[in-house]
Amino acid sequence: MQQRKQLDVEQRNCITVHRTQGRPVVFGHGFGCDQLIWLSVIEQLPGSVAPITFDYMGCGRSDVSAYDKKNTAALTAMYKT
Repeated sequence: MQQRKQLDVEQRNCITVHRTQGRPVVFGHGFGCDQLIWLSVIEQLPGSVAPITFDYMGCGRSDVSAYDKKNTAALTAMYKT
């Protein structure tokens, strides 16, 4: 059995904390893009918001080696109705 590389979630999903002061708000991107899609929005946010962006597995600068076909298939099967 192949040992899967274990990564810290910040590394695996390339989490970016844009500001540390304010209320944390997490921005997730849609299919076919990455966290950079939010940059123009983040620039317009008030200082009371601490934006956090990330890349879903397989997108942007996420660590592709963290992909697990068996796990993904199990999740897909669980949500098929």
